[in-house]
Amino acid sequence: MRRVPAGDADSSAAIKGKREVYFSEAGRRASCKVYDRYKLRAGNWIDGPAIIEEADSTVVIHPGFGAGVDAYGNILIQE
Repeated sequence: MRRVPAGDADSSAAIKGKREVYFSEAGRRASCKVYDRYKLRAGNWIDGPAIIEEADSTVVIHPGFGAGVDAYGNILIQE
């Protein structure tokens, strides 16, 4: 497997905008940062609520969850 370039916990370089999203379990809308999947680096961390977009997939990180990027570019979501 191919590794992605290393970064640190700061994922702000991958932010491409914001969007209001309705979360039914919370019963409300939340402002979510939208991240460009291709700009994320190994070691980046994203606090939810957030959205990660790429050409053929979208990942939603719910409020109270976070996501990290591993050395191979996998997005690991945890509470």
